[in-house]
Amino acid sequence: MLFCAEMAPIRILQPLIIWWRSITCCTTIPHDVRRALNILILPGAVWSAWSDIFEDYATPVVAAQSMLHSMCKKRKAMSTIMQVITSPNADNKQKDGALHMIGTLANVLLKKAQYRDQVESMLTTYVFPEFQNPAGHMRARACWVLHYFCRLYLAEIMRLTTNALLTDKELPFKVEAVIDLQMFLSSQDEATQSVEGQIKEITKELLTIIRETENEDLTNVMQKIVCTFTEQLLPVATEICQHLATTFSQVLESEEGSDEKAITAMSLLNTIETLLREVEKHPDVLLNLHPIVIKVVGHMPRDVPEELIYQVFKKDGIDFFIDIMPALHNYVTVDTPAFLSNPNSLLAILAG
Repeated sequence: MLFCAEMAPIRILQPLIIWWRSITCCTTIPHDVRRALNILILPGAVWSAWSDIFEDYATPVVAAQSMLHSMCKKRKAMSTIMQVITSPNADNKQKDGALHMIGTLANVLLKKAQYRDQVESMLTTYVFPEFQNPAGHMRARACWVLHYFCRLYLAEIMRLTTNALLTDKELPFKVEAVIDLQMFLSSQDEATQSVEGQIKEITKELLTIIRETENEDLTNVMQKIVCTFTEQLLPVATEICQHLATTFSQVLESEEGSDEKAITAMSLLNTIETLLREVEKHPDVLLNLHPIVIKVVGHMPRDVPEELIYQVFKKDGIDFFIDIMPALHNYVTVDTPAFLSNPNSLLAILAG
């Protein structure tokens, strides 16, 4: 069937039009930069991380980001962006778009010497103050900008991010702060030292946010923290595991879509597994975690999990054979005589 423009939804055509302009009309940069700015301040753009990932790629915001990168290969755009940020008449909507553009261009700014030396001053002067902005979406945008500069270490960034996570009341802002924290912990050792003294408070707050949002991305942050600060978190390991187990039960009992529920539940199980793996050298701590983990395992819908695994494997579970293999290995090696005493178990392994 031939493609017909009249049949294409406007929402799909908008990114195509923006992309086409980015490769054909890069000579009028200031005008096009302002057009991109208008697109980047679309209502709700700051919360795009909360929307469906596939919908993100069908929005003008992503296309405008690509357009901005393409234009900056031909002409300079920062002067136009700075005019907006420094203007005393700029409202929050305009500043939000300008900050969005700065975050989008972070890689370009850090690579070019003429901008790299000015980035610290720019962040200090125009981004840090937004953490005190009464508008929650502006505080979240400032936090969003910083994680694109995670290769640049500033003690003030870690202070602002930690304070946002621990004291702010707006949940989206706190989520952005968590993502910031993960980016900086992954990028530089200095960040680890900056938050070590407050890591217990940070971890407890993160557990609360995970329970409130049931966001699987945040469990990745928890895994990073557990792996990085294992020794510091040993005294609260039981509390962490209990929190994760309770959230796991909450997810299973919720009425949301089964696919989203499965992804979140799997992320929580992976986090519990990470915690167990990190504390296995401390038998006393591990002993306290066992009753909690047993309750988590008790949520299995069947009394005989190996039968369930086998049935799933015989349907479409072959795609997840790597995940099934450790369980099969345990059945064979942990108590081999008991396993061999059941002809059906042996037949299942050989037939698989």
